[in-house]
Amino acid sequence: MDRGHLVEPYEHSATQLILKVLEKSPDDESILLMRSDLSESIMAVALDLISDERLIAAGEMLNHARVLDPDHPNLPAVTRRLKIASQSVSETLKIHPANLSGRSSTLRRQLSILGQRIVEENAKITIRSSNDASARWIYQQLSQDVARRISATMEYGAPVAIIIRWPRPKG
Repeated sequence: MDRGHLVEPYEHSATQLILKVLEKSPDDESILLMRSDLSESIMAVALDLISDERLIAAGEMLNHARVLDPDHPNLPAVTRRLKIASQSVSETLKIHPANLSGRSSTLRRQLSILGQRIVEENAKITIRSSNDASARWIYQQLSQDVARRISATMEYGAPVAIIIRWPRPKG
């Protein structure tokens, strides 16, 4: 596990070793605890893959976790996250720092129009900014001309951007 050899194709992966030991000692509490910890690690990798929009790889990792510990209590939540991610398309719109710091009228107008489209298409967003004041200003511009609340989360980092999760078209 320390080397990151959680699942196949690694020979003697942590999953293979724990499953072999469980065949011989299915009620060993320390092995059951290690199985649970390993399953958590595999699901953490799956969540990272979901965040990176590598959904096929995330599904494969989730299948490994399911084989290892089918009754793990976090399995349904991670499965839901993957399902939700597969129902949307992500787009990242970077915001030029000079336009943000100058609160440009062009940027205000663009954000207002974008906010209307986000509401119309029922998209979810994450606003990435280096500080709270900028993130709030972006959200205010997105929300100024809409009737419904925009579902948004904030994260701190660079580059400043709006990450939009558009619903996938049906069909």
